[in-house]
Amino acid sequence: QIVMAVFFAKPMFDMKLLTLPDLFAIKFGRANEMAFVVIFFISFAVLLAAQIVGAGKLISHVLFGGQSEIPGIWLCAFCIWLYTVTGGLFSVVYTDLVQGIFGWTGMMAGTIYVILNFPLAPGVGPAYPLGDKPMFFEGMSDPDAYDPIPNAIVFNWATIFVIGMGSAIAPDFQARIFAAKSSKAAIFGCIFGAIITWVF
Repeated sequence: QIVMAVFFAKPMFDMKLLTLPDLFAIKFGRANEMAFVVIFFISFAVLLAAQIVGAGKLISHVLFGGQSEIPGIWLCAFCIWLYTVTGGLFSVVYTDLVQGIFGWTGMMAGTIYVILNFPLAPGVGPAYPLGDKPMFFEGMSDPDAYDPIPNAIVFNWATIFVIGMGSAIAPDFQARIFAAKSSKAAIFGCIFGAIITWVF
């Protein structure tokens, strides 16, 4: 989001875009716009499918006792369909408060449950002690940091780059810019979103 705020928010807002493919149409022509739409559609269809399956498994475990993940997947798919037909971004805006209440309540309940029911220190398992460490900063520069796992420096840096730059085309980030009242509001929205994400 910081990358969007610094480099892209103002010029993209000033272009009065409605969607990201509009940018490709203006800059590179109709053919490139259509090619981008196809690639964008396929990539986000795969991403959406993965998210539906993941959320469906969680919901099936919580609501249906984990007997089958299919009911949870169908429930998630129905909720996404309902969001879409009731207004897309507008439905998100109107229900954000309710979603936030459910989200925070679930997070607090989960935290209390973990504190009351799990040990304060990890037990000795197959991954102990290396698997219980949050991260190895040496993994960004030392090829032997994960020994006996092969050198992962390239993969670590590539992951950071992909997450940081890949998020620049995330529809929620783009919507924040396109729906802003001014370029300053677009920049502020990106920076504020980044701060909130970092803190929480």
